[in-house]
Amino acid sequence: MAIVLVEEVVLGLDDVKETLPQAVTTLQALLEELPPAFGTSLPTALDRELLRPLQSRLACVERLQKALTTTP
Repeated sequence: MAIVLVEEVVLGLDDVKETLPQAVTTLQALLEELPPAFGTSLPTALDRELLRPLQSRLACVERLQKALTTTP
């Protein structure tokens, strides 16, 4: 039973791992395309509050996947 649950978690993490890079790419493109009229506050907030945390979550998911797939 535990093996089945671990497999379900790994599959769920695969889904998350596919989605996070898409969100990161979208935010990066958005930041690059923001007109200068928005100043620096919005790009800074988007980077600090959304982009960096998403990148951090992606790294966390990768660590979890590695831990779950290498555990006997």
